[in-house]
Amino acid sequence: MPLRPSAHARQRMRQRGIALSEIEEVLLSPRTSYASREYPGERTVVLGETSGGRRLKVVIVTHDPDVVVTVADRSGEE
Repeated sequence: MPLRPSAHARQRMRQRGIALSEIEEVLLSPRTSYASREYPGERTVVLGETSGGRRLKVVIVTHDPDVVVTVADRSGEE
């Protein structure tokens, strides 16, 4: 099933220049994932790196992982 970014996620993608293909890449080969501290049982945080070297944080709905809640570029963080 194709990914379904929320309106908020689409806005963040535009603002941050993140392509849907980059999100797909991270979700297919995550570095790590864990339950959201703010919404445990509802959202999962997925961290990974794209083939282009971008480090992304992708938040998905736990019971429906095709729904992307938000996305951020963490490339500048240690």
